[in-house]
Amino acid sequence: MGIYEFVTTWRLQAPRTALWEALRDAERYPQWWPGMDQVEVLERGASDGTGQRVRLTARGRLPYRLRFETVGRESRQPDRIVVDAVGELDGSGQWDLEQDGEVTTATYTWRVATTKGWMNLIEPFARPFFVWNHHVLMRWGGQGLARHLGGRLIAEEHAPPVRALDFAPSAALVAVVVGLVLRGRRHQARPPR
Repeated sequence: MGIYEFVTTWRLQAPRTALWEALRDAERYPQWWPGMDQVEVLERGASDGTGQRVRLTARGRLPYRLRFETVGRESRQPDRIVVDAVGELDGSGQWDLEQDGEVTTATYTWRVATTKGWMNLIEPFARPFFVWNHHVLMRWGGQGLARHLGGRLIAEEHAPPVRALDFAPSAALVAVVVGLVLRGRRHQARPPR
């Protein structure tokens, strides 16, 4: 099982209360967050979002989707939202919002484990791709939220970082597989003696 801890920080030129409202209203994510393909509210919960149960389908740049449900565990307007997740991602997420003048910093900590068998099978080599894909989805969210609120995304940060060196084990595996395939083709192309 792949276990991940992501921390995404967006600095947006927008009021904290507007960010809190947009992040609490998961049902409207597809309107402003590319990659949040489907959102279905299964239980409404309280007006602050606690107890709300939502089914989400998310995708980044890579050709796979993740389906999971979140349940609102904690909501403290206008500075914190906490959800628990179950499904193809299992864990928890927490939004922390801080305002400094016209800029609001939104920090999202997402601690999840993947439960898809194929993802866990290839995770030792594909991990940097999965991390990169998550960062892409979060970048789209920050940009979409800024547009939605009529503000500006000033900065974004993602942890863990994705470095070119992280892809070295994957590249080595691909080189070995390609080498074996080409070697097999050479043997098949030789005429019998």
